[in-house]
Amino acid sequence: MDEFEGLENRYGSAFVQDIRDRLALCETKEIQYFELKQMNDFILPRYRMTARRLVRQVRLWKAQYEREEDQLERVYKAYEGIFLRRQLSDALNLYVMANRDYHEMRRTYLHRLMGLTSFSGKSAKAA
Repeated sequence: MDEFEGLENRYGSAFVQDIRDRLALCETKEIQYFELKQMNDFILPRYRMTARRLVRQVRLWKAQYEREEDQLERVYKAYEGIFLRRQLSDALNLYVMANRDYHEMRRTYLHRLMGLTSFSGKSAKAA
């Protein structure tokens, strides 16, 4: 099962196809330094903070759930926990995917950069 099957089940094939088309455009485009900087400084921290916030919420929920004595409250707190855990799972998957993409982009960029210039600043082909 690829990472798009779950999205397709939830949001439909048109949405997933739009994402695939956008990814295909990104993969054929030459990676620029500012795109790497954007991933490292803005995109990854945003997803990391979201995941950390949800971890705190799940821990807080768990403590509240364990202290709850009213049976009806416990039922709905259990549902709340299910939804929080799903959100956390999705947030972690998104962060891991973005982090993996960042490192792949970085490797590709550095490989291209090392192929174009040597450490002395001269063209690798001219050296």
